Amino acid sequence: MTNPLKVFCCCAPEDHEIHVQLRRHLASLQRDNRITIWSNADLNAGVEWQEEYNKHLESADIILLLISSDFIYSDYCYSTEMQAITRHEACRAVTIPILIRPTLWEHAPFAKLQIIPTGAKAVTTWPNQDEAYCDIAQHINRIVSTFPDFLEGKIHLPLDNSASFAGERTKQEIKEQRRQFCVPLLTSLHELAPSVAQLREAHDNLWIRRKFLLQGSKYAEQVNALGKKAQERAARAGSELSIDPEGKKVSDALLEYLKAKDEYVQAMLQPLRKVHTNLFGKTDIRVLDELAKIGDDKLTALEEAIRLYVNQI
Repeated sequence: MTNPLKVFCCCAPEDHEIHVQLRRHLASLQRDNRITIWSNADLNAGVEWQEEYNKHLESADIILLLISSDFIYSDYCYSTEMQAITRHEACRAVTIPILIRPTLWEHAPFAKLQIIPTGAKAVTTWPNQDEAYCDIAQHINRIVSTFPDFLEGKIHLPLDNSASFAGERTKQEIKEQRRQFCVPLLTSLHELAPSVAQLREAHDNLWIRRKFLLQGSKYAEQVNALGKKAQERAARAGSELSIDPEGKKVSDALLEYLKAKDEYVQAMLQPLRKVHTNLFGKTDIRVLDELAKIGDDKLTALEEAIRLYVNQI
């Protein structure tokens, strides 16, 4: 009997539930003794985890990278990604990135590899996620069935990471999908507005500024929480827009707005950052008003770009 292929699976802790679902869909390959699966989720307390981790990674025949914003953010996942790509390029293993949640991945090192499911459409965006897992299992089954040829470079998965499947869906489905990642993004940006207004009050009014400086840590926590939410939603929107030719105007408008808003915020923060100006110094009010107007205009342009993108199919 042929020895089963060793499959190494790397995912961020936040994605362990998705990892479990994937393993269930690969169970038939395990039951047929065609593969064994080990992942970082299998690490037990008390073991020398780095040694155990490296042992399984170095002996793996197939390496699965479960891609999400948390994966890209994680240092140890990034380290695994680089080792996996090195082994793939040396024809010592087949590395397969699996997009499980929408995120901005186009400039990541693994982007040069074929990303699954089909069309690099994230698992969580499929109307029926079982179909997504089945699609992944079929790709992996094909690789397992002809593994020596894949390893030797005789067979390749078609590199269709930028493929668009809009033609296979109804106009209403496309509009709903676009709305689902654009509207929450706009909501997050609007949620930041009161915090920016609070910063402007602190800049303009010295009595408010004194109170503001005393509560600076609380303000920072609030802004960081809102900023993280907006960043995550922007990453999801960016991932979707990047594979949709019609999404470029929205993407460009978003970048223009973020740039304008950052210039406005930095101008208000400038006097607050210096010891000798943090209580009394101010940026020219006319400059701030002009920057604020530019930001508002860019937000209006973004809202219009999103409206056209969602509604004009």
